[in-house]
Amino acid sequence: MPLFKKNTARPPYFITVVLLLVLFFARTEMSAQTAKEKPSVVNFTCVSWDKLSYDELYYRQGKEYIPLEVIPYRRSTAYKVKGMSHLELFIKGVDAKGKPNYQLVGQAAMLPDTRRMLFFLVERPDQPEMPIQIVGMDDSLKAFPRGAFRFFNMSNAALTIGFGDQIELIPARATRMLEPEIEANGSFIPFIVANDENEKIYETRLIGQTTGRMMVFIMPPTASYDRVSVKFISQTVPRKRQVDDE
Repeated sequence: MPLFKKNTARPPYFITVVLLLVLFFARTEMSAQTAKEKPSVVNFTCVSWDKLSYDELYYRQGKEYIPLEVIPYRRSTAYKVKGMSHLELFIKGVDAKGKPNYQLVGQAAMLPDTRRMLFFLVERPDQPEMPIQIVGMDDSLKAFPRGAFRFFNMSNAALTIGFGDQIELIPARATRMLEPEIEANGSFIPFIVANDENEKIYETRLIGQTTGRMMVFIMPPTASYDRVSVKFISQTVPRKRQVDDE
Protein backbone atom coordinates (compact mmCIF):
# COMPACT_ATOMS: atom_id res chain seq x y z
CA MET A 1 0.00 0.00 0.00
CA PRO A 2 1.42 3.43 -0.86
CA LEU A 3 2.42 5.72 1.95
CA PHE A 4 0.18 8.48 0.66
CA LYS A 5 -2.98 8.18 -1.41
CA LYS A 6 -4.86 10.78 -3.39
CA ASN A 7 -8.09 11.86 -1.81
CA THR A 8 -10.25 13.93 -4.09
CA ALA A 9 -12.86 14.24 -1.33
CA ARG A 10 -10.54 16.27 0.90
CA PRO A 11 -11.81 19.57 2.29
CA PRO A 12 -10.26 22.74 0.79
CA TYR A 13 -6.52 22.90 1.32
CA PHE A 14 -6.50 25.82 3.76
CA ILE A 15 -8.99 24.02 6.01
CA THR A 16 -6.83 20.90 5.90
CA VAL A 17 -3.83 22.97 6.92
CA VAL A 18 -5.49 24.64 9.88
CA LEU A 19 -6.91 21.36 11.17
CA LEU A 20 -3.46 19.82 10.97
CA LEU A 21 -1.97 22.83 12.74
CA VAL A 22 -4.44 22.61 15.61
CA LEU A 23 -4.01 18.85 16.00
CA PHE A 24 -0.26 19.06 15.64
CA PHE A 25 0.35 21.98 17.95
CA ALA A 26 -1.89 20.45 20.62
CA ARG A 27 0.70 17.67 20.96
CA THR A 28 3.65 20.02 21.39
CA GLU A 29 4.49 23.04 23.51
CA MET A 30 2.48 25.20 21.10
CA SER A 31 -1.12 25.94 21.98
CA ALA A 32 -3.60 28.72 21.40
CA GLN A 33 -6.12 27.45 23.92
CA THR A 34 -4.75 28.01 27.44
CA ALA A 35 -2.70 30.54 29.32
CA LYS A 36 -2.29 30.54 33.09
CA GLU A 37 -0.81 34.00 33.29
CA LYS A 38 -0.21 36.96 31.03
CA PRO A 39 3.29 38.37 30.50
CA SER A 40 3.54 42.12 30.97
CA VAL A 41 4.97 42.63 27.46
CA VAL A 42 4.87 40.21 24.52
CA ASN A 43 6.62 40.80 21.22
CA PHE A 44 4.95 38.92 18.38
CA THR A 45 4.97 38.34 14.67
CA CYS A 46 2.30 36.81 12.45
CA VAL A 47 2.29 34.71 9.31
CA SER A 48 -0.64 33.58 7.18
CA TRP A 49 -0.96 30.40 5.13
CA ASP A 50 -2.66 32.26 2.30
CA LYS A 51 -3.64 35.79 1.35
CA LEU A 52 -6.36 36.95 3.72
CA SER A 53 -9.52 38.45 2.26
CA TYR A 54 -9.36 41.47 4.57
CA ASP A 55 -7.68 44.63 3.26
CA GLU A 56 -7.20 45.94 6.78
CA LEU A 57 -6.58 43.99 9.98
CA TYR A 58 -6.07 45.36 13.49
CA TYR A 59 -4.98 44.02 16.86
CA ARG A 60 -6.13 45.44 20.18
CA GLN A 61 -3.82 47.01 22.74
CA GLY A 62 -6.03 48.09 25.62
CA LYS A 63 -8.55 50.46 24.04
CA GLU A 64 -6.39 51.12 20.99
CA TYR A 65 -6.69 49.28 17.65
CA ILE A 66 -3.39 49.04 15.82
CA PRO A 67 -3.03 48.14 12.09
CA LEU A 68 -1.43 44.75 11.48
CA GLU A 69 0.18 43.77 8.17
CA VAL A 70 0.20 40.06 7.32
CA ILE A 71 2.08 38.63 4.34
CA PRO A 72 1.57 34.99 3.25
CA TYR A 73 4.46 32.70 4.20
CA ARG A 74 6.50 35.57 5.63
CA ARG A 75 6.83 36.82 9.14
CA SER A 76 5.20 40.16 9.70
CA THR A 77 6.90 43.13 11.26
CA ALA A 78 7.38 42.64 15.01
CA TYR A 79 4.54 44.07 17.09
CA LYS A 80 4.14 44.49 20.83
CA VAL A 81 1.30 44.06 23.30
CA LYS A 82 1.33 44.82 27.00
CA GLY A 83 -0.85 43.35 29.74
CA MET A 84 -3.06 41.37 27.33
CA SER A 85 -3.99 37.74 27.96
CA HIS A 86 -4.96 37.18 24.31
CA LEU A 87 -4.05 38.36 20.85
CA GLU A 88 -7.29 39.76 19.45
CA LEU A 89 -7.69 40.57 15.75
CA PHE A 90 -10.35 42.91 14.35
CA ILE A 91 -11.70 44.36 11.13
CA LYS A 92 -13.57 47.61 10.71
CA GLY A 93 -17.33 47.27 10.53
CA VAL A 94 -20.59 48.92 11.55
CA ASP A 95 -22.94 48.11 14.41
CA ALA A 96 -26.72 47.60 14.25
CA LYS A 97 -27.23 51.37 14.25
CA GLY A 98 -24.84 51.90 11.36
CA LYS A 99 -22.06 53.35 13.51
CA PRO A 100 -18.45 52.40 12.74
CA ASN A 101 -16.93 49.83 15.08
CA TYR A 102 -14.33 47.08 15.24
CA GLN A 103 -15.45 43.48 14.83
CA LEU A 104 -13.54 40.61 16.43
CA VAL A 105 -12.51 38.01 13.81
CA GLY A 106 -9.95 35.92 15.69
CA GLN A 107 -8.21 35.45 19.02
CA ALA A 108 -5.63 33.24 20.71
CA ALA A 109 -4.24 33.05 24.22
CA MET A 110 -0.76 34.24 25.05
CA LEU A 111 1.44 31.42 26.26
CA PRO A 112 2.75 31.76 29.82
CA ASP A 113 6.42 32.39 30.52
CA THR A 114 7.36 33.68 27.08
CA ARG A 115 7.89 37.20 25.85
CA ARG A 116 8.06 36.38 22.16
CA MET A 117 5.43 34.58 20.11
CA LEU A 118 4.69 33.66 16.52
CA PHE A 119 1.04 33.39 15.46
CA PHE A 120 -0.16 31.41 12.45
CA LEU A 121 -3.33 32.78 10.83
CA VAL A 122 -5.65 30.74 8.64
CA GLU A 123 -8.91 32.10 7.31
CA ARG A 124 -11.97 29.91 7.91
CA PRO A 125 -14.98 31.07 5.85
CA ASP A 126 -16.92 28.12 7.31
CA GLN A 127 -16.69 29.82 10.73
CA PRO A 128 -18.34 33.23 10.10
CA GLU A 129 -18.44 34.25 13.78
CA MET A 130 -14.67 33.83 14.16
CA PRO A 131 -13.30 33.49 10.62
CA ILE A 132 -9.59 33.67 11.43
CA GLN A 133 -8.13 30.64 13.20
CA ILE A 134 -5.01 31.61 15.19
CA VAL A 135 -2.43 29.19 16.56
CA GLY A 136 0.47 30.54 18.63
CA MET A 137 3.90 29.13 19.44
CA ASP A 138 6.79 30.07 21.70
CA ASP A 139 9.13 32.05 19.47
CA SER A 140 11.78 32.92 22.05
CA LEU A 141 15.45 32.30 21.33
CA LYS A 142 15.50 29.86 24.23
CA ALA A 143 12.95 27.69 22.45
CA PHE A 144 14.27 28.34 18.95
CA PRO A 145 17.88 29.64 18.93
CA ARG A 146 19.86 31.27 16.16
CA GLY A 147 21.29 28.82 13.65
CA ALA A 148 18.57 26.24 14.35
CA PHE A 149 16.08 24.54 12.05
CA ARG A 150 12.68 23.32 13.22
CA PHE A 151 11.21 20.54 11.10
CA PHE A 152 7.45 19.96 11.30
CA ASN A 153 6.08 16.71 9.92
CA MET A 154 2.54 17.73 9.05
CA SER A 155 1.86 14.50 7.18
CA ASN A 156 -0.05 11.42 8.31
CA ALA A 157 3.00 9.13 8.37
CA ALA A 158 6.43 8.94 9.97
CA LEU A 159 9.17 10.39 7.78
CA THR A 160 12.94 10.25 7.87
CA ILE A 161 14.90 13.40 7.13
CA GLY A 162 18.54 13.65 6.20
CA PHE A 163 19.96 17.05 7.06
CA GLY A 164 23.66 17.44 6.46
CA ASP A 165 25.26 14.55 8.32
CA GLN A 166 22.24 14.09 10.62
CA ILE A 167 19.44 11.57 10.11
CA GLU A 168 16.23 11.88 12.13
CA LEU A 169 12.98 9.93 12.19
CA ILE A 170 10.04 12.28 12.72
CA PRO A 171 6.72 10.67 13.68
CA ALA A 172 3.49 11.89 12.09
CA ARG A 173 2.58 15.40 13.27
CA ALA A 174 5.73 15.73 15.33
CA THR A 175 8.67 18.10 15.29
CA ARG A 176 12.43 18.02 15.53
CA MET A 177 14.84 20.89 16.06
CA LEU A 178 18.35 20.51 14.68
CA GLU A 179 21.34 22.80 15.06
CA PRO A 180 23.85 22.01 12.30
CA GLU A 181 27.40 23.26 12.10
CA ILE A 182 27.32 26.43 10.03
CA GLU A 183 30.27 28.31 8.57
CA ALA A 184 30.69 31.97 9.48
CA ASN A 185 29.56 33.09 6.02
CA GLY A 186 26.75 30.56 5.84
CA SER A 187 26.43 27.00 4.55
CA PHE A 188 24.36 25.09 2.02
CA ILE A 189 23.02 22.01 3.81
CA PRO A 190 21.61 19.01 1.90
CA PHE A 191 18.05 18.17 2.95
CA ILE A 192 16.29 14.92 2.03
CA VAL A 193 12.91 13.48 3.02
CA ALA A 194 12.30 9.72 2.77
CA ASN A 195 9.25 7.57 3.48
CA ASP A 196 9.08 4.39 5.55
CA GLU A 197 10.26 2.36 2.56
CA ASN A 198 13.39 4.52 2.39
CA GLU A 199 12.21 6.09 -0.86
CA LYS A 200 13.38 9.64 -1.44
CA ILE A 201 10.30 11.85 -1.78
CA TYR A 202 11.89 15.30 -1.53
CA GLU A 203 15.37 16.78 -1.91
CA THR A 204 16.89 20.25 -1.85
CA ARG A 205 19.58 22.30 -0.11
CA LEU A 206 18.83 24.72 2.70
CA ILE A 207 20.83 27.83 3.52
CA GLY A 208 22.12 27.89 7.09
CA GLN A 209 23.21 31.15 8.72
CA THR A 210 24.56 31.70 12.21
CA THR A 211 22.20 34.65 12.67
CA GLY A 212 19.22 32.95 11.04
CA ARG A 213 16.66 30.33 11.94
CA MET A 214 14.25 28.45 9.72
CA MET A 215 11.01 26.53 10.11
CA VAL A 216 10.52 23.72 7.61
CA PHE A 217 6.96 22.41 7.18
CA ILE A 218 6.65 19.04 5.46
CA MET A 219 3.08 19.21 4.20
CA PRO A 220 0.79 16.29 3.33
CA PRO A 221 -0.08 15.56 -0.30
CA THR A 222 -2.93 17.45 -1.93
CA ALA A 223 -5.62 15.94 -4.11
CA SER A 224 -3.55 16.72 -7.21
CA TYR A 225 -0.11 15.78 -5.89
CA ASP A 226 0.91 12.43 -4.41
CA ARG A 227 4.16 13.47 -2.80
CA VAL A 228 4.86 15.77 0.13
CA SER A 229 5.46 19.45 -0.41
CA VAL A 230 7.71 21.58 1.75
CA LYS A 231 7.22 25.17 2.86
CA PHE A 232 9.76 27.39 4.59
CA ILE A 233 9.57 30.34 6.95
CA SER A 234 12.94 31.90 7.73
CA GLN A 235 14.12 34.77 9.91
CA THR A 236 17.36 36.62 10.46
CA VAL A 237 18.07 37.53 14.10
CA PRO A 238 21.13 39.81 14.23
CA ARG A 239 23.48 39.35 17.17
CA LYS A 240 23.21 43.04 18.00
CA ARG A 241 19.55 42.55 18.86
CA GLN A 242 19.96 41.06 22.32
CA VAL A 243 16.36 40.33 23.18
CA ASP A 244 15.32 39.81 26.75
CA ASP A 245 13.81 36.38 26.07
CA GLU A 246 17.19 34.66 25.72
